[in-house]
Amino acid sequence: MVSYILRRNHWGETATKYVLAGIESVVPDVKIINKDTEAVPVGDWCIRWATTSSIPGNPKIINKAAAIHKVYDKGVFRKLLADQGLTSKTTINTHPTDDMYPVIIRPAHHGQSLDLYVSSSEQETIKAIKEIHKEYDSYYCSEFIDKDHEYRVFVVSGRVVSVREKVPEDKNAASWGCVGAGLFEYVKWGKWPIDVVKKACKSMELSGLDFGAVDVIMWNNTAYVLEINTGPDLSAYDGWQLGLGIAHILKTGSRDFIQPGSKNSPYSYIHPCLTTAV
Repeated sequence: MVSYILRRNHWGETATKYVLAGIESVVPDVKIINKDTEAVPVGDWCIRWATTSSIPGNPKIINKAAAIHKVYDKGVFRKLLADQGLTSKTTINTHPTDDMYPVIIRPAHHGQSLDLYVSSSEQETIKAIKEIHKEYDSYYCSEFIDKDHEYRVFVVSGRVVSVREKVPEDKNAASWGCVGAGLFEYVKWGKWPIDVVKKACKSMELSGLDFGAVDVIMWNNTAYVLEINTGPDLSAYDGWQLGLGIAHILKTGSRDFIQPGSKNSPYSYIHPCLTTAV
């Protein structure tokens, strides 16, 4: 069986190595292919790492291009999440309603904590949109949630393989990116906030993705999904865990979404590659 992780140049070089280590602990002979510098083989399985480029042959795909495109337009996907009750009120290319203020305003495509504006009035909204339109055509507005926790939830096939809590240097900041500063602390299985993992898994089902890193904030024990990352920065441990989940797909040959267990418990959302106690 020929299987490979497909990545693009300057993206995911270290992260995909961490994921590969987890995969190869279960399924051997999986390769990493840089689509920009190497010939892409005709394979049995292609694992897309934040790339939607054309590939030869007719392999089975883990993270289809259509699903990656769906979450890449962060405005459209955030609105879809809002319509399903998974995040706060959101508008696309439309000023927020009065009951939404204060709001976050961002371009439809953005990365990390860049191009983020907080508005408390119509006047501030007009100013923010004007700035965004200097570089971008589309924007979205989301009701600002004064979070008290933020998590990154790694999900494969609708089940959780790892959860990290973001610990920023400045808790008063609008964005807790924690890429350049701050920490990602490991959260034990039994400590996973149930509303966080539940909504993370529901958002993954909505996206059509096989794996992803779901950013979720919490305020007063209610979770709000922000976005899904298809080529996330991650630690060696989280990469290994993600790799175990992907190896489960390769080993079983099934991309089916695994529904949660019957109990309203974090343990109902643990991926079966990690435990049989579900």
